[in-house]
Amino acid sequence: MRDVMTDVESVLQAVFDRLPSVFPEFGWKARRGGGWVATARHHTKAVCGARPSRVVCLSPAGFYVFGQGATHWLAYLAGGAFPRGPGWREAVDELARRALLVPVAPRPAAPAARDVQGERAVLGRLLQGSLKLSKLYPGKALAYLQGRGISDETMSRREVGYVSSVEEWLDVSRVQPHQLEDVTGWPERAGVWNDRVVGAWRGIDRSLRALWGRSLSAGPKYLVCGTRPALFGHDRWLGGRPSPEELVVVEGVLNVLELESQGVRNVCALGGTHLSSTTMDDLVTHGVRRLYVVFDGDVGGDDGLMRLWEQRVPDGLDLSACLAAKGNPSRRDLVQRQ
Repeated sequence: MRDVMTDVESVLQAVFDRLPSVFPEFGWKARRGGGWVATARHHTKAVCGARPSRVVCLSPAGFYVFGQGATHWLAYLAGGAFPRGPGWREAVDELARRALLVPVAPRPAAPAARDVQGERAVLGRLLQGSLKLSKLYPGKALAYLQGRGISDETMSRREVGYVSSVEEWLDVSRVQPHQLEDVTGWPERAGVWNDRVVGAWRGIDRSLRALWGRSLSAGPKYLVCGTRPALFGHDRWLGGRPSPEELVVVEGVLNVLELESQGVRNVCALGGTHLSSTTMDDLVTHGVRRLYVVFDGDVGGDDGLMRLWEQRVPDGLDLSACLAAKGNPSRRDLVQRQ
């Protein structure tokens, strides 16, 4: 079995793809909006103490019971406690055995290599264009950012601009539509970038790697175009200067801007909730010894903490993690307590 599938993430993805046959006792059915919802009343009442409609599986790591929390599939197989040592390997093998009753679908082919220099040149023009538009339309974006407690100094340092409409953005940036073919992740419906706060996502060498965008109206909440690094904000602390021994990692780009405006400077963002062992290895090589992870107190944050259980923590790194609810306590309060 280990020769067939040893990657835990691949096993969990296979489980998620064919959940009704892997764990039929829940009576899983497809959930509107994605994921799965349980239908087996007797099982969910006995195991979770909840109605089946309150038991969902929204990600490969495990299932979530509204009002109670998340359970990892490895912990479920082990009777509730997350397995360690040989028990962990046995649970992974059992998950793989169940998932491989139906062959795992092949992963899509990797996208063709892109023109990196061409991409960065286009991103640079788009960034400058967004900064120009932020001066033409200062009201809405400024009110939103100040409402989140983000200071003018932080906006300037983090190169935060605004996009009114894609057409005007491209015109001001002097970018032709065909040039966007060089940009990784540029959407087919470019209009989703309309009415967004936009900013630079730089690499550790300070080179512009991607642009992030936060919606102020309709469309997906966050967008990223370009080849983004694993962390946002690490250029400030890990590039060309002594690195801090303590580093805070949060979910969102704007969480970084909020904390920096409140005086917490050694902070980076994942742009999500996946913190890999490779990223932690990189942080250790740059001198980080204590890492504080603060995720949002919701289903996604809970799932992110579960995925942390699966990661190998490198030697020499002290890792702490917690969830932050909106309002009270704030992220700043949690960080200061840590």
